Amino acid sequence: MILLIDIGNTYTKISSDDRKHFYQFLSSSYNDSESLESAFSNTIEESINGAIISSVVRNKENIFKEYLDKKYNIDSLILTHDLKFHCEYPEKDKNELGGDLIAIMEGASKKHKSFIGVSLGTATVFVVVKNLKFIGCAIAPGVFTSLNGLINSASLIEDTNLSGDFELLGMDTESSLKSGLWNGFSFLVDGYITKIKEEYDMIDAKTFMVGGFSNTIINNLKNENISYDKDLIFSGLYEIYKLNR
Repeated sequence: MILLIDIGNTYTKISSDDRKHFYQFLSSSYNDSESLESAFSNTIEESINGAIISSVVRNKENIFKEYLDKKYNIDSLILTHDLKFHCEYPEKDKNELGGDLIAIMEGASKKHKSFIGVSLGTATVFVVVKNLKFIGCAIAPGVFTSLNGLINSASLIEDTNLSGDFELLGMDTESSLKSGLWNGFSFLVDGYITKIKEEYDMIDAKTFMVGGFSNTIINNLKNENISYDKDLIFSGLYEIYKLNR
């Protein structure tokens, strides 16, 4: 079994090459091999033959590699910009691209040569690939990042439950927050996709969405040819692993 590990700012997510396993825990729950052992306990007990680790948190990938290599006697692969990829990334930009974004693009590139990737997480990120060449990226605040900033800045606004249906306008603080956040991010995603397609002559390009918030807004989007792929990052990590092992 090959472990596929995505270390994000908020959560660390782990899957396997056969997608039969999935685990998630807070990235803040471990800072060394010992605390990782506790966070990683009660997860995969099967034989591990290899692993690939992507991280947007400095040094977390080294903690995982040290732990896995020792426990399973393997040589884990860390996603760096020196690896081989299916897409072409300009050198001046490649060194600044997060491993999660590269994994998204590598996963999508197995299905399409030109596409738009949208990641809804701690940040809202758009990546564009045309004819297997990276065109560029745009980064905006994420849903909870925006909400927490508003809560911390406005004394009369408290944390709220964002689940459930939402309308264009609300009648109280909670429903108004849900309306503003979910519609606002729907308009942001829709508008950016439309502008990218126009500016880069990609009218028929497929859009892939990842991140837990994608399902909340995807049916609210006006653009067509959009799909939510919760496994896209893991698919990309496995493609990178195979290409480099």
